[in-house]
Amino acid sequence: MAVSPRLSIVTASPERGVFADGRSSAAIAIRVRDLAGDAVAARPVRLAAVGEGAVLTQPGPTDAQGLATGQVASTEPGVLAVTVTVDPDGEAVVLAQQPEVEFILDPEAPSDEVLGVYRIFEGVHVTAPTVLHTGTFQMWYGGRQDGGEGSPEGLHYRTSSDGVAWSGHMTVLTSAEVGPAFAWVGDPSVLKRLDPASARWQYVLFYTAALQPGGGGSQVWSAVSANGLTWKDHRVLLDTPAGAAAPAALLDPGPEGRAFRVYFVERADPRRVRMAWADEGRSPLGDLGVQVVYTHPGPESIGDPEVRPMNGRWQLFFSLATGSGVDVAKVESGSPDSFEGGEVQVVVRNEGSDLCATLGPGVLPREGANYDLYAGLVSRESGCDLSRAGAMQRWRLQDR
Repeated sequence: MAVSPRLSIVTASPERGVFADGRSSAAIAIRVRDLAGDAVAARPVRLAAVGEGAVLTQPGPTDAQGLATGQVASTEPGVLAVTVTVDPDGEAVVLAQQPEVEFILDPEAPSDEVLGVYRIFEGVHVTAPTVLHTGTFQMWYGGRQDGGEGSPEGLHYRTSSDGVAWSGHMTVLTSAEVGPAFAWVGDPSVLKRLDPASARWQYVLFYTAALQPGGGGSQVWSAVSANGLTWKDHRVLLDTPAGAAAPAALLDPGPEGRAFRVYFVERADPRRVRMAWADEGRSPLGDLGVQVVYTHPGPESIGDPEVRPMNGRWQLFFSLATGSGVDVAKVESGSPDSFEGGEVQVVVRNEGSDLCATLGPGVLPREGANYDLYAGLVSRESGCDLSRAGAMQRWRLQDR
């Protein structure tokens, strides 16, 4: 009895909103029919799925009514397309209907514990902070501090003795200081190191410089400073056709001239985080290439990567643009070379709050499993305008 791939029926229930926890599932109901539309009994059936993170429970053979039922779950958010093959070890008839099942993050999934929240200062648009603690807390951040002539959009600087009460701001870099072709600078990432050439302490800045206001035509640049305020020796590190932006740098000296790991995103490819190597002179190590270290499995866009070693693991934090706003999420890995396949954990979720977005993030490891997360806040009162992060906030969290 020949199986009809077109008269046979495959349905998924539910088709939308299944939690991507590896346990919640959609039922795949299969009704196998022959060319006359009659039920086909006692035929083996096999499920397959196209997409990331699929967990399949295979059905048994069809019953007297030609029915069989399996299950599909997922460990990753996104959409799985389910295919059904009848007689997989024989004639192998693939049924025409291939239902799709959407998997989403569970809003009740365990997240890092929030130990405290502080709104630390306000501005017209304050975002993308990077924070060091070397006795004193130092913060560099992007945006426009106020609407006055003395505070252009650029990179700003503040200090604090406790990470909560911060000094007044100083503007330390504008696009004009980089070059007349540039209209915007932002996304600072600052390191402090002992300069091997001078044997003196040196600040190293990686940042986005863009040819258009707001970040269009973006490139990744770097500069150095003796005090973290006056920056010199600006040079381009990454100029990719897709628009390299939002660098996050780590010191990691190694063979082949390696000195810095620089993680970044590309404006035209907002689901991947990439990593490039730079040498002591902050020049790209082209022979080592650029590698993709994380591909987000869901449909959301990601940005503002931040990589930190914490609690015995490497953790990649990033902004996660959802249908309701911009959250902060993370994935973990045993190595800084790749975060592929890591479970996505949302650590700051804005749905149901008075916030549309938390833009940044800047992460500072603290004692034990604790860390501080800094981000700019976009309120619903602003109309969810992502160019109006009107305050900076600090969360104290505990990694779980």
